Amino acid sequence: MERTAEFGRRLAELGLLVKKDLQITDGEGRRYRLQDFRIVDEAKLAGVDDATLGELHGAGQLGWIYAHLISLGSATRLPARLAGTAGSDEQASVETTEPTP
Repeated sequence: MERTAEFGRRLAELGLLVKKDLQITDGEGRRYRLQDFRIVDEAKLAGVDDATLGELHGAGQLGWIYAHLISLGSATRLPARLAGTAGSDEQASVETTEPTP
């Protein structure tokens, strides 16, 4: 648990985290919203200098960042999982937005 907290602090320290909301609309029009969570901003990550990237890699954290980014791409499967129909061809819409005030 401490490594996770340290990782989160490091991402915040580097300014890589942004606040987002996630809205999911399933194939039946039901909407689900996950509010006020943090994700790694890919554009900010691309601006990190080589030395810092080396430090993240050496600490095993660069892989965690990419695993996180890949998992964000899996968000389109959430509606089927919420409906208990994993593996269905149900159409889903997933949108990340700025947090609502």
